Amino acid sequence: MIRRALLVLLLFVAVLTTFATTASATIVVKLSLEELAQRSEVIAYGEVIKQESYWSEDGYAILTRVSLLVDDGVVGAEAGKTLEFVTLGGSIDGLAQAIAGEAAFRVGEHALVFLEARKPGGDLNVVGMAQGKFAVILLPDAGATDPPMVAPNLGNLTLAAIQPETSDSNRSVVTALETPKEVEPRPLTEVIAQVRSARGIVAP
Repeated sequence: MIRRALLVLLLFVAVLTTFATTASATIVVKLSLEELAQRSEVIAYGEVIKQESYWSEDGYAILTRVSLLVDDGVVGAEAGKTLEFVTLGGSIDGLAQAIAGEAAFRVGEHALVFLEARKPGGDLNVVGMAQGKFAVILLPDAGATDPPMVAPNLGNLTLAAIQPETSDSNRSVVTALETPKEVEPRPLTEVIAQVRSARGIVAP
């Protein structure tokens, strides 16, 4: 147990050093809202009601299981039910791991999440790291009856534009790297309508 803890601590220090020398940015494939919608197995808006961090099966990484009470089960979820998914990083007994660009959550916040299982029968994960979490943004001039405004926080990501290597190839090549600008918040209702349109879903 002590040996594992020491190895984890050394690994964590190495990871922090690596992130510091790369300006704490992780490179991921850039996804449009339509691409997020089409790739996701589950899309839901709701309130984070619980987070629980735990060790991965190999004992060298911290993961966090997030519980979301669903308000709007846009795709593959049901309002009033609790939805669970897993993110990278977390904190256990004072030891913390953080992955630059991963979607981060806190209990009590509301968010629209785009989720997929990376292997059959596996846990749900956020699509495209922080691209797959649209958090509610509180605007100072918002009225009590105004719809929630949402936007992703892409501050710790570098977005890679890709295209097929050739017209008949399954391989893709990176054509550009982009430091994302701050995303302008949009009404939640508008974003959900665009998601449903991308999935061919008729609004209820």
